Amino acid sequence: MATKKAVERRAYNYDPLLSSLRGRVGLLSQSRGKFDPDLVEAKQEFRTETAKKRLTEIVNAWPPLTEEQIARIRGVLDSAKVMKPGMRGARKQEPGEAA
Repeated sequence: MATKKAVERRAYNYDPLLSSLRGRVGLLSQSRGKFDPDLVEAKQEFRTETAKKRLTEIVNAWPPLTEEQIARIRGVLDSAKVMKPGMRGARKQEPGEAA
């Protein structure tokens, strides 16, 4: 008689917000062109929430940080790319700030 091996399953953390955003992107991509403003905005929102979730998981696994470490990480995030003016969700550039 053969023994059954236990199947290891990875815990799946269902996130209703990500599922909803993924579904919206899928629905819009069926009927819209890839440059449609609503589709572009939905993709951007999905990517933002996905990155936010992953970053939160990573940061929560870290040991406590010093103020200097926090300042360095904040500097990296603050120097992130700025979207071109006129794009939806673009952050306003400060005077003298490089694009």
